[in-house]
Amino acid sequence: MRPLTPPSPLPTLVVLGEADDRLAIGKHRPEFERLAASGVDLTLWVIPEASHGLMLGPGNSLGCPAGLHERLVGWVKDVVGVAKR
Repeated sequence: MRPLTPPSPLPTLVVLGEADDRLAIGKHRPEFERLAASGVDLTLWVIPEASHGLMLGPGNSLGCPAGLHERLVGWVKDVVGVAKR
């Protein structure tokens, strides 16, 4: 694996589809986990059964996983410090 650039001081969200056919999850997930464990402000989500585009079903026919958009918005709000109502 090639060396990474210095970590960003910004919080980073990495979202991977468990059924991604373009990215080798088994190869990349341990590296993201290592970075997070080393103190890099990195959040890793692996979406069960989701494709590279984070969609479900054959040919992405079932759309986005339920609650994914809300979860993304919640993460952003937490990072920027927006109070929950």
